[in-house]
Amino acid sequence: MSSPQEKNTLIALQEATINLLNSAEKLLQQGEHWLNKPDHYRRLAAIIRTERHKVTTLELRLSIVAPIKAGKSTIANAILGAGVLPTRNSAMTSIPTEITNASDCNEAELTIPDSTLSRFNELWHRLHKSVLLRGIKESQELAPENPELQTLISQLGKSTSAPISARASGIQEVQSTLLCLNDLFRTAALLEGPHFLSGIKDFELPRIKACFLRSAPSSVSQHGTLVIVDTPGPNEARQHHLLEQVIAEQLERTSLVLLVLDFTQLSATAAELVSKEVQAVAQIVGEENIFVIVNKVDERDDKGMTSDQVRQFIIGHLNFKKPIPSSRIFEVSAKRAFRSADFLREYKQDPRNGDHSLGSWPAAVSLAPLVFGATQWEEDLEETTSDELARRAGKLWARSGFDTFLTQAIEKLLAEVAPRALRVALTVARAHLTILRNDARMRHKAIRANAASVESELKNLDQEIRNLEESRRCVDLRIKEVEKDLREHLGLLRRRLQPIIEEDVRLVFKEKEDTDASAIQGFLKRGKRFVARHFGDPLGGVSRAVEFENLADAQEFANYAVDLVLGRIRPQIELALDITNRRVEATRREFEQVLATETRPILQRAAERIKRHFDVTLEFPRPKLANPLEKISIARRVTKFEPGGVEVRTRYETRWYTFFLWEHEVNYSVKTKDRYIISLDEVAQQVKQTAHQNVEDLSNRFDDFLATDFKDGIDDYFKRLREYFQFYRQTLEEAVQAQRMSLEQRDTALNQLDTLDEESSQSLNELHGCRSALEKAFGGDHLDSPEDAIVDGVDLFISYSHADESFRQDLEKHLSLLRRSGLIHLWHDREIIPGQQWADEIDRHLESSQIIVLLISADFIASDYCFAKEMTRALERHKEGTAVVVPIILRDCDWNLAPFGEIQALPKDGKAIKSWDDRDAALTDVARGLRKAVAHMQKAAKGG
Repeated sequence: MSSPQEKNTLIALQEATINLLNSAEKLLQQGEHWLNKPDHYRRLAAIIRTERHKVTTLELRLSIVAPIKAGKSTIANAILGAGVLPTRNSAMTSIPTEITNASDCNEAELTIPDSTLSRFNELWHRLHKSVLLRGIKESQELAPENPELQTLISQLGKSTSAPISARASGIQEVQSTLLCLNDLFRTAALLEGPHFLSGIKDFELPRIKACFLRSAPSSVSQHGTLVIVDTPGPNEARQHHLLEQVIAEQLERTSLVLLVLDFTQLSATAAELVSKEVQAVAQIVGEENIFVIVNKVDERDDKGMTSDQVRQFIIGHLNFKKPIPSSRIFEVSAKRAFRSADFLREYKQDPRNGDHSLGSWPAAVSLAPLVFGATQWEEDLEETTSDELARRAGKLWARSGFDTFLTQAIEKLLAEVAPRALRVALTVARAHLTILRNDARMRHKAIRANAASVESELKNLDQEIRNLEESRRCVDLRIKEVEKDLREHLGLLRRRLQPIIEEDVRLVFKEKEDTDASAIQGFLKRGKRFVARHFGDPLGGVSRAVEFENLADAQEFANYAVDLVLGRIRPQIELALDITNRRVEATRREFEQVLATETRPILQRAAERIKRHFDVTLEFPRPKLANPLEKISIARRVTKFEPGGVEVRTRYETRWYTFFLWEHEVNYSVKTKDRYIISLDEVAQQVKQTAHQNVEDLSNRFDDFLATDFKDGIDDYFKRLREYFQFYRQTLEEAVQAQRMSLEQRDTALNQLDTLDEESSQSLNELHGCRSALEKAFGGDHLDSPEDAIVDGVDLFISYSHADESFRQDLEKHLSLLRRSGLIHLWHDREIIPGQQWADEIDRHLESSQIIVLLISADFIASDYCFAKEMTRALERHKEGTAVVVPIILRDCDWNLAPFGEIQALPKDGKAIKSWDDRDAALTDVARGLRKAVAHMQKAAKGG
């Protein structure tokens, strides 16, 4: 969306959509009063209000992630135009934070949801007890290189309540609150280990409202709201699975991800780490939605990589499935952008800064070294004016590279998010207004209809509901067959994986050192060598351990030891999961088609009958089943913590009063430090147990899928269909009651129904026009309803003699792929349900099918019903152009002079299937021919 014309089109469509949603809500509110279904139409009106809010605000969500420290918070602050997010040299971000652009917000405002605040308070209270038990000084020794955590630990020891409020206003308050929240998480991980969030099931993000200064071009303010999510990278979130889940959920909601890299850290070693983390993000949001931001390019010197080299480096090292285009790679200086934007914000608020000198202006002092130089900035700052400094700040912003990437990022957001939001809103409004119009029209027709005919339709609807129950029982039988098949598949996977896991654990720990020693420093080098050389058989033998006084060192070593083994085991488990996922996905798709096939005759009968009697076109929901299996995660924490304390030891000393002839036993106390112990045998055992546990987790989730998600989805589908029938059944019952009203009351009701019918039809026409304009301007798939109404494939009628039933059954098998993909819907007389009038059912399907297949044999030609009735009507429709007749020659017979003899027959050259040497080859040729006929028919329907 780069042209002004496209932007103006979107503005017009957004306004038109909002107006249409307003009209739709008013009509639904009228229906609430006039159609005697207040709860139903009140709920639909509320849904329309929600969609209108989404269209009005248009949340353009942009997440910022950094696998390694690269100035992520500074980039967010540069976009904000103010130092809202705290920054420091050490790692800080532990929890995602949402920042929303609010033009009416004079100062930054932080809100912590009540549920989240209560959890922080619980965590504080628990840590307070832990610090008192361990001792403040001893607790502080756990973070020797983090003075900010030592300060917080001191606060924890002295206070029983957290210094955190539900709201904070102003940059200073917001920063201090965010620092406290993030540091509290980091401290909890130190004091309590990786399970410090156990028991917490959900987590709502802290939210910041602020007025973005430089990053809100007119296109954003005109169309919607830019929302930035400061998101910890996957490596920062490993402290707890809950945070990984929270981050994943945020990434799923986002439309664009800014992947921040540090120009000064671009190396092969860093690229390997970054690539792993990037893949985790790409799996969630898709590679096409990732922009790469290379920060700190202001530190480039003559020996540094050029812009072209940077792009080639990223393209070559991030390992995307498709090479990331250079148009999505940007070089920026967050420091330049932030300091210029920060000054311009203050300048905009008070251009003269209350007539104070620029030297007393913090934003000016921060900016000056960048625009005047590091050596003479103080003198130049005293001599310049605020207007001149603002001019230089604008030029510095332009050199920062932010304008280019922000413009393109926001353009991409607008091009994808805005049309999608409008499309969904129009689709939802169309579905709800269709329900309203159908309800009004059906009630109007029923009130005027003969009472006996309405009562007859009520009985028919009751019968269709019973037919749904019978259909459900048929589906249940199929479910049992699939369950058995899938469980056998999973059992085979488990039996294959378990010996592989056992063997890989042994093999990896027996391998010799293959690590580049020159790249390893200090204890880690010795520790890694120890692992590679001395592990031996990890499942038996002498216990070996490595001790550390620092938790970070212990965790780094533990991660290395675990990765050493899992490097070979993890692919096996992930492959098993991938195979299972594909199997489940295929089953899901198959069952969606099974549901559609089982229920289609019922739905079609009801739809045709109601259309004929009441001029109402029903739209039934399409079955949708979920596949909830997720990527497995493998535990990494195998560190054993032993707190320090007082240890009693014994030594032997000689005394003068024994003339130094013998030793005396002396007990003394020694204060010991905390120790973090990595037992190599425990690592091996833990890895093996973890791998087995992940296989069990896969099995359990698989069982949950079959027992709940899969069946729940099917239950939900049949429930929605029953509710759909019951909704219109209620309409007919109320029409019967309306027939007993006085003439005046009935006229009033009919006038109200006429109004609803007329106005909802007009609104539907306007919605269709708006949707067509949206598709013409921005493209996109056409969706008729939010529930994705059943897509009509081609109805195919098979006319045959029962003497050829085996041929018909074999043909069906070869058409299974067409049927499962929804391209055709087969019907023949064996589909007739007991109790139905078979002649009526045959006539109905013969009239409604688009393709009519004639299975030709001597028995077919000899059958009066097949030849005289079904074939005759089929050829009439063929000549009318309302259907296509396809003769399929089963057995040799004299058919060339028959009425269908001039129509191209199947298989190839009209050679009878029975005459082929390979019957499957003949039927495959027939299936391919029918596929071409279906494709031609669909193309013609689209005007192709």
